[in-house]
Amino acid sequence: MTHEESVARNPRLLFWGRAFVEVKALTAVIVLFYLHREVTLEQVYYLSIFWTIGLVIFEIPSGYLADKIGRQRTLVLAAASYMVFQTVQFFAHGFSQFIVVFGLMSFSFALFSGTEEAMLYESLKELGRENEMTRRNSIQQSAQTVFKMGMAIAGGLIARELLEYQFRILIIINITMAVGSLVIFTLLAEPRHRKSLALNPIEAFRASYHTIRLDPWLLKASLNKIVIFLAVFISWRVFQPVLKEGGFSVVMIGVFDAISFALIFSGQRYIGQIAKRVGTARVLFTTTIVVIVGFGLCVVQTNLWIMFAALNIGIAAGASRLPLFAEAINQRLDSDIRATTLSSLNMIKGIIDIPIFVLCGWLVTYDIKHTFVVSIVLCGLALILLPMREREMNLQPKRPGT
Repeated sequence: MTHEESVARNPRLLFWGRAFVEVKALTAVIVLFYLHREVTLEQVYYLSIFWTIGLVIFEIPSGYLADKIGRQRTLVLAAASYMVFQTVQFFAHGFSQFIVVFGLMSFSFALFSGTEEAMLYESLKELGRENEMTRRNSIQQSAQTVFKMGMAIAGGLIARELLEYQFRILIIINITMAVGSLVIFTLLAEPRHRKSLALNPIEAFRASYHTIRLDPWLLKASLNKIVIFLAVFISWRVFQPVLKEGGFSVVMIGVFDAISFALIFSGQRYIGQIAKRVGTARVLFTTTIVVIVGFGLCVVQTNLWIMFAALNIGIAAGASRLPLFAEAINQRLDSDIRATTLSSLNMIKGIIDIPIFVLCGWLVTYDIKHTFVVSIVLCGLALILLPMREREMNLQPKRPGT
């Protein structure tokens, strides 16, 4: 097999490697799992703060590592660290032990963050197909839900009584799939055109900061993506207790997740094609409005079935828009500091996350629905302060080394 043929396999290998990592069999009952393991709902949000702190600490070093030793090796390390995180989670009980779990999870996430996207873009660029990034990244993002659709129902069935051995079965499934992901990532081929990074970590960060400062749109686009994602995430965190307290069985919560993942899978898979027809900025605007309407219904409605539908639609709309940013952002970045710059942009999420998680942790002690209000406010701020323009999304400034 020639090098070009090996590189041509990268998008497919990235898809399946990510799909195996994203099985996450506990997802359908994850908050109920934390509650079972002696973590309160308030503490779930506070644990997310530790995850965010870890992300801030690890993002830049992991991006530099990917630029220095290569994307393929970094992804192998990411899969290995994910396997360690799941193993520690198998034994963890109580808030203090889950702090360690969330720290390991953030390390693994940071290694994937930026590296995966850089690997995909540079593989396509070496083949002369970088204009396919939006479509390919849409497919890559859908890898996060391809197995979750069936696993959500299976997870609800396996853990339907919320017993300890049932949760452990689900974690063992996660560990097994992590091993499969590790094997798949070892088969990736490093793109030839990637430069060898001569900068030290501080210089690489300065170079990435200089890139972002010269092109303010990068910061604006990243903030838009991050704020809407955060709005969806904080509401996703509470849907399981909301539905369970309303009388839904654990199996039905699994069905909710399965429907949600099916909608996200379809949305992420085809949103690039929709954007090409009606415009990327218009799709980004419309999906944000759908999120606001969906979570707004959750605030004013007491009917659980309406909330069931509204939550699904809101979560799916918010998650489906993520792939649309990749091509426009990557076309503005230098190849030799691509992963470092992407990590720098992703690190901004940590700065925003902490006060929002503190706020939500405090609000849920009064009324769990306050979380939906926070989500709506975040989406509104993104629409007003961070609007996406079609001409900006299509702008492709020429940079040396891209």
